[in-house]
Amino acid sequence: MGQAVSDDGDINAGPRLAADRREQLRLSARTGTMQAEASGRYGVADNSFAIKLSGSVLAAVFPSSAGRFLDKSVTLTGTLDRDAEGRISLADSQVSSGGLSVTGSAALDGETV
Repeated sequence: MGQAVSDDGDINAGPRLAADRREQLRLSARTGTMQAEASGRYGVADNSFAIKLSGSVLAAVFPSSAGRFLDKSVTLTGTLDRDAEGRISLADSQVSSGGLSVTGSAALDGETV
């Protein structure tokens, strides 16, 4: 089920989605500098979704000026939602590395953040 994207990485995706169903999905990606996973549900008819995200990225991919704040890797987590009316939200998000930890949430409803 994996499709190679480089010599040191791959992407995996779940099955095709039926137009009238809410489908469970699971995605994963891995390269030499990052790994990520996403799992949740997707409503094909109304384009809604609720996806739990997690991953880590090597700190080396960030600008060198960020190096003093970061450990070897940066961990990211959160839940991304889109409802049937098109409102998008990111909840329970956290970015952490070494002693640095940032948490928060955001939402977009039309043009309102």
